Amino acid sequence: MKFTIDRNKFLKMLNTVSIAIEQKSPSPIYLNYKLDLDEKGLTVISTNGNLTIQTFLPYQDGDNIYISDYEEGVTLIQAKFLLEIVKRLESDTVTVDIIDEVIVDISDNYSKFRLNALKAEDYPQVDFELKGQIVEMEGETFKNIINQTSFAAATKENARQTLLGINMTSHGNEIDFTAADNSRLARKTYHADKEYDFSVTVPSKTITEVAKLIDGGKITLSIEENKIIFSYGDTKIYSRLIEGKYEFTKKYGNIAPNYVLQAKSDLLISAIQKATLFAIEKINVVTLAVSEDECHLSSSTVQVGSADISLSEYRYKGNYFEIHFNSSFVLDAIKACQSEDVVLTFAGEAGLFKVSNPNDEDLLLLVTPVQTYSY
Repeated sequence: MKFTIDRNKFLKMLNTVSIAIEQKSPSPIYLNYKLDLDEKGLTVISTNGNLTIQTFLPYQDGDNIYISDYEEGVTLIQAKFLLEIVKRLESDTVTVDIIDEVIVDISDNYSKFRLNALKAEDYPQVDFELKGQIVEMEGETFKNIINQTSFAAATKENARQTLLGINMTSHGNEIDFTAADNSRLARKTYHADKEYDFSVTVPSKTITEVAKLIDGGKITLSIEENKIIFSYGDTKIYSRLIEGKYEFTKKYGNIAPNYVLQAKSDLLISAIQKATLFAIEKINVVTLAVSEDECHLSSSTVQVGSADISLSEYRYKGNYFEIHFNSSFVLDAIKACQSEDVVLTFAGEAGLFKVSNPNDEDLLLLVTPVQTYSY
């Protein structure tokens, strides 16, 4: 196996599939890239056992020649070192030459590196055929949905497994993307042009990495009982699904509008950030006290001091109201609204409250308040 390849194209391929390479792995074979050069071009694959990514580069596209001086073959090369070597090379092209199936020379006009290579017979095979229920959507739409929801997924490994993912559920032509932990929930509804019937939970780490790859174009989701494949351009991402029933359903979100605060997003963000300066560590408790005449955000710590920030521009409906919340959760929700104005709707001091974009009925953001206690 041998080929000379456009360095920038090769580096982009390696960076793309590096998402599935972990620093440590119970199986050493997962620490390698699989390079497969056939009659169509070069395919680079990586996997960690649960997530597998492949990307493809043809020999040429029109007048642009990407790969030349080649001999077909397949090999495994240590991912960490191959990526770092290609980053450091200076020429426009890189030559990769496999010698006796166990040695790889990587060179350009100025440098030459030699690594051990492995035979590819034991590398896991993955079926990347798109089948099952197929969802096609604009890439930017998908990316935006994930950005508006993924922040709410649980991150601690001791959380319920299903909460470590983003749930996608459809029983018609609406697809709900939902992320939640024990303190907050984010859901975005996508209106599809056909009907579907599925409920799957994708690891949030996987789906957020997929969203990062998108830059325009369309994305295709192939959904089956125990796996999902994301296809975008010349890249495909295979992921196992999280098993178990996702417990958050449509019933969440019916918040009685007993107390409603509307403000400019940037002003409210600024006020919360100022108040957080003296918030209790870890849970960042901020108190909101609001009436038709005054709106204050405050925090205090006995060992340090206190902050009291007045919000001058706002609209409010309801009697005097006071609530305590995790400022990080509310800031995340306001930013996810992606709107000039934001609305906070409260039923009372103890229940879930809603953060919303007044012009986007398809986005639901819920936060659990912090119970009142002595600071």
